[in-house]
Amino acid sequence: MFQIDIERCTGCGDCLEVCPVEAISMKNGRAWIDQETCLECEACVQICPVDAICPSVQAIPAETVPENKIVVRQPTRIKLPAPHPTVHWTRAALTFAGREILPRVVDVVIGALERRLSQPEVSTSPNLAQKSTPRESGLKGRQRRRRKRGGFRT
Repeated sequence: MFQIDIERCTGCGDCLEVCPVEAISMKNGRAWIDQETCLECEACVQICPVDAICPSVQAIPAETVPENKIVVRQPTRIKLPAPHPTVHWTRAALTFAGREILPRVVDVVIGALERRLSQPEVSTSPNLAQKSTPRESGLKGRQRRRRKRGGFRT
């Protein structure tokens, strides 16, 4: 059960548009909730800009509560400050990245790993039976000579 704080209600009508069963109507410029049709979905509570809609608290007389029972009261609502405008855009960007970009990146990485694992292993050790001298290998000899000539400078 929800009730509307008439002192807080400004009559903006945001709650009328959100209610899925049209349990909220306007009377005397203020919102009014029909308790019989209300589903208690709390859509109106979340959209109200002035927090005029709150759960109704029914007082329990002390003589009806047995001594061995605990009565739980509704917690007070804490008004949180409005989020920074960049929060909306950041949330949207992260949602897009999670739904669109991340699955594609994962597919590319998995494909690369599968291709690498499916290739036959190539031996990196030189074959001992085929030794070549620098003069026979052509290019290798030049590279070795350049390395010897250049050296490291200190």
